[in-house]
Amino acid sequence: KKAMDTIVVPNQNWMSADAEGNIAYLPGGLVPIRNKGRGMTPVPGWTGEYDWVGFIPLFEHPYAINPKRGWMVTANNEVVDMEWYPYTFASNYSSGWRALRIEELIQKLQPLDMEKMIQIQNDIYSKEGEAFAPLIVSAYEKKGKEEAGLKSAVEYLKNWDYLTDTESIGATIYYTTMLKLFDNVLKDEFDKEFYNAYIANRRLSIALNLWLKQGESEFFDDKRTKDKVEDMDDMLVKSLQDAVQWLTKNLGKDISQWQWGKLHTIKWSHPLGFGPMKELSYGPLPHPGAGEIVRNAGYSGTGENPFRTGGGPVLRHIIDMGNPDSALMVIDGSESGNYLDPHYKDMHRLWYESKYITAVIDEKKVKQSAKSVLILEP
Repeated sequence: KKAMDTIVVPNQNWMSADAEGNIAYLPGGLVPIRNKGRGMTPVPGWTGEYDWVGFIPLFEHPYAINPKRGWMVTANNEVVDMEWYPYTFASNYSSGWRALRIEELIQKLQPLDMEKMIQIQNDIYSKEGEAFAPLIVSAYEKKGKEEAGLKSAVEYLKNWDYLTDTESIGATIYYTTMLKLFDNVLKDEFDKEFYNAYIANRRLSIALNLWLKQGESEFFDDKRTKDKVEDMDDMLVKSLQDAVQWLTKNLGKDISQWQWGKLHTIKWSHPLGFGPMKELSYGPLPHPGAGEIVRNAGYSGTGENPFRTGGGPVLRHIIDMGNPDSALMVIDGSESGNYLDPHYKDMHRLWYESKYITAVIDEKKVKQSAKSVLILEP
């Protein structure tokens, strides 16, 4: 904790563990106390009204050391209850589905070991889908039209196991419906440029999640229809219809061919990786997961391929502090930036297939296994 108290920037969540069984969550970095506002929008900078008035005292930062339950989770989720915490500690939290799933798996898989940690890191179950897919089904059953395509899509949603593997059809229908729901709920509120700029913003996703949980919001009403006030069910049914129409156009009429991996892909693109130099890039490949999945694989929701993966875990690392030489790791690329080097992209496939390599930590063993040494001198 003393070491964390010396960090000014960047602001990061830090988790620690040692061979004696101690664990801790410690945030690093100074956090300003704001005279007014949350620092999320432009404000008059010349009045002093929004000035910083110091920093949150380090002893008031949220932290946890050896909690009674014996484990902690941080996955971009809210780390302190802002209802009672007196300061704005952070603002860009995720909706919490990943953290919720990790907590669920930790409790389910006790006692944990290396193999179970691999299972957790690569989990592709959608807690968001578990919460909201039944709402789509319910809305259709109340207000949907008796159309063959819609009925088939709803049956796939009913039988979806909430896994986001590349063969899943339920995942395809669900995430396309949710993307269309963004359009139907928010496009009438903003101009096109603003909407396209912010559709992938985490806060919009959190807001939509909140409205769905509440079951109502004034945003569900489509301002473009003057003679009707739409509710959540109206928007869900319309979004399902739009999704089926879009999927039929892009994947064909046969719903059994609507596999998630046909839309949700990943590609590691080199700036020059096209034409005769296409080997510089890697992919595209069908890719499991989604934005709020433990095996995170978010997408922008815009462009010609709105579901192409645009973000995820650069590093997967698992260490048993009682046996650190058994540590595992993989990165979503490789060590070298030289495309002629054998280590230019030799970890791509390992990362993609959720495989790992042994990560030697002991200094003596590192030197013994080194194939070359790079010396940097001033």
